[in-house]
Amino acid sequence: MSHSHGLPSLHTHSRRRWWAFAAAVVVVYATAVAGFWRYGHDHGEGRLVDAFYLGLQLLLFEPPELQAPINGVLEAARWGAMALAMVAIGGIAKTMFRQEWTRWRLRGARNHIVVFAGERDARAIVAGLRASNARTTIAALVDDHGEHPAERLDPRAFMLFGETARHLHLVRPEHAREVLVVGRDDAANLALAAAVSESANAQRPEGKPLVCHVQIRDVGLRETLRGLTLRERPKSYVRSLDLYERAIRDLLTRDLPIDGAGIAASDPTDVHVVVVGGGEWALATVGVAARVGHFANGRPLRLSVLADDVNRWTRLGEMRFPALADVVRYDAHQWNQDCREWLREAAHVPNTRLLVVVAVSSDADAVLYESVVRSALQGTDARIAVRMQMGPRAAALFAEGAKTSGVQVRVFGASTPATWASLVVEDDREVMALLAHEGFQKLAAAHGRQEAVDRALADWHHLTREDYKESNRQQIDHLPIKLRAVDCEIAEAGDPRPAQPWSGDEIEVLAKMEHRRWMAERRMAGWQHAPGKKDEARRTSPHLVEWERLAEEIRDYDRSAVRAIPGIVGAVGGRKVSRRSPSS
Repeated sequence: MSHSHGLPSLHTHSRRRWWAFAAAVVVVYATAVAGFWRYGHDHGEGRLVDAFYLGLQLLLFEPPELQAPINGVLEAARWGAMALAMVAIGGIAKTMFRQEWTRWRLRGARNHIVVFAGERDARAIVAGLRASNARTTIAALVDDHGEHPAERLDPRAFMLFGETARHLHLVRPEHAREVLVVGRDDAANLALAAAVSESANAQRPEGKPLVCHVQIRDVGLRETLRGLTLRERPKSYVRSLDLYERAIRDLLTRDLPIDGAGIAASDPTDVHVVVVGGGEWALATVGVAARVGHFANGRPLRLSVLADDVNRWTRLGEMRFPALADVVRYDAHQWNQDCREWLREAAHVPNTRLLVVVAVSSDADAVLYESVVRSALQGTDARIAVRMQMGPRAAALFAEGAKTSGVQVRVFGASTPATWASLVVEDDREVMALLAHEGFQKLAAAHGRQEAVDRALADWHHLTREDYKESNRQQIDHLPIKLRAVDCEIAEAGDPRPAQPWSGDEIEVLAKMEHRRWMAERRMAGWQHAPGKKDEARRTSPHLVEWERLAEEIRDYDRSAVRAIPGIVGAVGGRKVSRRSPSS
């Protein structure tokens, strides 16, 4: 990232101010020299060297005694020197007291947003947050051991510098609405999030809990964090976030859909996703694909990985996703010269929709891998997605250049202020997940289930396991694939197409999809089938069985979730579910 994220750089502004001040000093000094030289001539003492000396003396606030008449040029220099002195004194005072002034402004802050990040990331995040939270105070604390003054970015955005552990109290996280922790080290991020949570649990009044979003790059650690059980009625909870998952989720469900234009119940099409890479991006892609790749025809997703070190990948994959082979048809291969022929064969399998995702961390590596993949798939209807950090314009040029091969290529994964902000603000996904949970609560209450027995029935803000919330979010993530399966899509409220109700057969198809998705999500989270009652401690459930083996009462949960979709969509942003037009 650069500093050009909508908010000015402290250092850029400082350089400009110092250059302006230096220019003013030169102008005033030159004016003073000219004025003293003329003054000397008027009084019979016109030595140029004296003029230079007296001009310097004037700038050092030791003006000599002057006798009338004083020429206009010298008078202007005297007033200019006075102005420079006032500017210098004001700048020194501002530097000395700005940190204290900012602390005073934040002393009574409540319901604000706190950001802990490096300076460049902090500026990008604050810029994005300002666009969607114009009336909310935002305080960013930059972990910096140097002596930097606080900075006021705009009337409601502040940046402080210091050691986060020592200066945590300055931004009052215990009274914030949300906290965002974005550091370069997962362990440091978790330690800071724990300190914030401890402060909130000790000092925050009862009410809506504080949400602490913490950047976790390690996929395994992220899954572990989601599975932790919190205390009853927590005053704060930690929510892991990651740009990897957000970018891949948008790619596979919206931008370059895993199911293309949709897969109906009678469609014999298979879906094959090939992931090229072996790092965190590849792990995130595998995890998201396994969770959303469930279609109306019931055919399992085929998921392949081409890794530069397949042995390391196999160990890593088994550790992170031990149940992966139970959820999808999975295989892994060594990336080598034979991969080109392997990709060609994969692209020519009948009734198969192929999507290749180049998921590596380096843009240079991404370009190299993409060129090999594109050459192998030239002339086929396969699609390619490439993760790159380059900006939107550069990505568009890259994709345009790739069109010459006839293969559809899409670039994804660049972080912008908008993407950072969308991770923090209560976006449509979060609201829709909350509504889905409330629908589940109502049906469970009608069936006689009680919160005292099943913690999954607690109110959204008091759920003691983050993975319960994540289950609802993933239900919303799968929504576009469900809609396309019955030839529907989300449209604006003013769209002329009517919102047609689904038939009983369509509801049954979607309910089966939802159950398969739920089983995959539970298994990926470490749950297993066991008869009897659900056991949270052992992570077992009697309902992790095929649709045909489910009791009718349990099937109603999936049908209810499906029937609620139009209402959930309509409650957010004035939209509706409509049948697609033939052209779409």
